[in-house]
Amino acid sequence: MKRLFCVLMITGILLCGCGDKTSDTDYTNIPLNYGSFHIGDIVYSLTPSGLTRYHANWEKGMNYFCTDPLCDHSGSDGVCPDCYELSGKSYVTDGERIYINARSYLPDHVGNIKRDNYQIYSFLLDGSDMKFLTSFDGSSGTQPNMRYHEGYLYFMQGFYGENGTSRDDTYVHFMRVDTANGKTEQVLTEKYTTYDRFYLDDSCYYIVHMTGDVMTQTMDILDHNGTIIEESVMPDGHAVAYLTTYDDTTYAVCYDTREIITYETDNTCLTYSLYRREGTDFVRLVDNIGGDGTQLVFTDGAFWYSPADVIYHGSKELPTGNGKETAPVDFISYTNGSIVRYDLRTGESRTWRADDAELEISFLGISDDTAIIEIGNTAKEFRDGVSGKEVCKATLNNDGTITITGKIER
Repeated sequence: MKRLFCVLMITGILLCGCGDKTSDTDYTNIPLNYGSFHIGDIVYSLTPSGLTRYHANWEKGMNYFCTDPLCDHSGSDGVCPDCYELSGKSYVTDGERIYINARSYLPDHVGNIKRDNYQIYSFLLDGSDMKFLTSFDGSSGTQPNMRYHEGYLYFMQGFYGENGTSRDDTYVHFMRVDTANGKTEQVLTEKYTTYDRFYLDDSCYYIVHMTGDVMTQTMDILDHNGTIIEESVMPDGHAVAYLTTYDDTTYAVCYDTREIITYETDNTCLTYSLYRREGTDFVRLVDNIGGDGTQLVFTDGAFWYSPADVIYHGSKELPTGNGKETAPVDFISYTNGSIVRYDLRTGESRTWRADDAELEISFLGISDDTAIIEIGNTAKEFRDGVSGKEVCKATLNNDGTITITGKIER
């Protein structure tokens, strides 16, 4: 197999993607409840439909963890990693175990199902040794996203206010649970909204205030005692989408530009930028990042993304699902089809593009020195009415081309 090593000209070993390793296994985590991350040579892709694992030596991805042939995944005989009564699962890892935070529809000892009950479990990388960590009642506005840091899982717990049980009358506390003993405690005393998001690194907490207008989102920076250091931060005036930590460094992904482009319908086109925190400042590294801002990957000492572009392929009248009703749909690509590797140490960039100019490539990760990519084709979808994306193995060649070396069935 061709070595991606020589193509990318990487020296040294792969860098750790988290601020605190608890094992010798190299791993990363994702800041949102979708995207891709890795543990060792396994690439994990988390989508609204679940978590799938990919490896360069596999012909098919693994979208399950439970290996007990007698398990029905209902939880009636013990909760397994694939229990369907755990909904909206969020995943995070410490390199040794995988942790799940999910809304639970499992009945209690007398058969009752609690409203808005959430549970956190952990299991080994092979799906075994499922362990319960903690359970809590929240509000329906609670998001299951978690952060791992130095033996703790950080999460948000929602509460209903005194005047009702709607999302408009809820608030959250940011909590943490000890992964060793399940002890749970409150991190910050202040009440936050269900639209606030929590991030952290070795020295600071970051609260991103999500709003209806994403271009106005700001963040507050606090020390680990909860004292505010800075409020309403917007790097270079750009709204904050989310933060992540890689190789002991904190990065902010920001909304860069927003444009409404009208064909048969109005389409919101966003571009993103990447900032690195250096001391008390955020320094701009990359701009013109395209797509939806979620397929941004940190691995092998680099940041991987697809450049922004708007390519209109045409419009069609398609069924809305409401009887015989149809509505116009615009078919648009939001990237130029290439992938870029930005070296976080040197600032150098390398770009690769497929021979077929219609293909839209998303980088998922590296497995056994092979690139794992996802390929879409909006132009073909418009012409033929066939949608869907394929996951493939690829070699990134020194001349900037991409050679597909195989497909991995989902």
